[in-house]
Amino acid sequence: MEIQEIKTRLTIASVLSHYGIKPDKTNHIKCPFHEDDKPSCRIYTDTNTFHCFGCNATGDQIEFIQKKEGITKHEAILKAKQLCGATEPINNRPKPKTAVTNNPKILTKAFSHFARGLKSKPKKAISYLENRKLDYKKFSIGFDAGTLHKTKDITNEQKQEYLQAGLLKPDKFGRENNFYTRFNNCIIFPLLDKNGNIESLYGRHIEKGHHYLEGEHKGLYPDYPKKETTRLILTEAIIDAATLLQVPEITKGFSILALYGTNGFTHEHTEAIRELKELKEVVLFFDGDEAGTDATKQIAQELKQINDKLIISVVDTPEGEDVNSLSIGHEPEIFTHLLENRKQFSFSVETSNEKEKILQSISANTHQSTINSQLKVSPDYIFYETSELQITLWGGIELHQISRLRATLHIQLKSNIYAEFRDTVDLYSHSQTEKLIRQSSEKLEVSTTIVTHAITELTKELEKYRQQKREEKRQQEQEQQQQNKDIFTKEQIQPFRILHL
Repeated sequence: MEIQEIKTRLTIASVLSHYGIKPDKTNHIKCPFHEDDKPSCRIYTDTNTFHCFGCNATGDQIEFIQKKEGITKHEAILKAKQLCGATEPINNRPKPKTAVTNNPKILTKAFSHFARGLKSKPKKAISYLENRKLDYKKFSIGFDAGTLHKTKDITNEQKQEYLQAGLLKPDKFGRENNFYTRFNNCIIFPLLDKNGNIESLYGRHIEKGHHYLEGEHKGLYPDYPKKETTRLILTEAIIDAATLLQVPEITKGFSILALYGTNGFTHEHTEAIRELKELKEVVLFFDGDEAGTDATKQIAQELKQINDKLIISVVDTPEGEDVNSLSIGHEPEIFTHLLENRKQFSFSVETSNEKEKILQSISANTHQSTINSQLKVSPDYIFYETSELQITLWGGIELHQISRLRATLHIQLKSNIYAEFRDTVDLYSHSQTEKLIRQSSEKLEVSTTIVTHAITELTKELEKYRQQKREEKRQQEQEQQQQNKDIFTKEQIQPFRILHL
């Protein structure tokens, strides 16, 4: 269960109820984090957050658990997951039971309906597939036109099965026996178990976004690799895997397996790869962006732990492209070309501690600034660290513009260098800074208090650094002006001296 899903299902009111705490009429409680004579902690039910005006404790429902229990962020997330099991969603609509969510018979029946829906060639679905350069005749895929519960022969019992499986959702307006489909307007891909049964479904919306069934990702796409597989390509997304399945030159020499995004390398992927006794090489064919590069590093390490004899290769995807976008803009030969030029992943570079590399680079750089002890400054980046975090500002900061403090931040957890977050923000923008703190704390699984303190102190140090650099520049300009003035004066005086002689 993702953090955002936990926050969607678990209200802060439910958390307070779990601890026997009831807000007063003004939505205040006596703060449990300091001695509080009168209620000074405000509960914001619309955003599921709290703020104490006495001790300045602040956060969301997960951080309330963390502070109340005195545990780590990760432990608080696990606790929140437990509470979700007995908690209604925020919208108070019934949550589908999970006992039959992955019932292959129900999912197969639903997928058969979706497959028939695509065979009727709905214009918007066919148009989407054609624009994506996907030949629907070559795949086992379907389309959800929102009619799963509207067929003539469907019974109320079948509707309930679909509801429990997460394929149907209760009517948004609370009308009894009214439903809508989870994958409405989505191209449907089946996710299979090792026996070839449908274990889950994935929906790619024809306008934007995508959907999975609720709960833990299950099943693999297009299927479990064959036991005799010697070379395996991992793609970042299901639509990328589907794209490569259309290229015979690739499928002849490689098996293909899709991840569920950059963070979607699941336990099921791990076990499927572990069982491939003939496997010699895994090729990582991810997006040509920063997220794809980061995922390459992380997953290469995980593959090495599965089998340290594996050859891990990396396809150099052009910047800003992914597998499917390449198929749209190029002929299929682009894929064979990129695969032929793949490079073996170098573990000797990636396994060294990134903080150590940066510090060594700074030490070796003759232009390193020693303006203060908090910042390590080089021409390309500024480095700052706390006891929990290390932050790199790539490209430094603007010195001439003082009305903003724009920076490209790379935040890492010191206890786990693979827990990282990147963003570009104006540190003088309250909304951008708040968003940075919230998103990075979720990604790193640390308290917002830790990130808030780090960003606040970093901002102060950057202000000192910028001010000192500006003073140095002014002094240099004044010295240059004085030198120019002296030269001008000397040139004026010289002719008079000659005349006098």
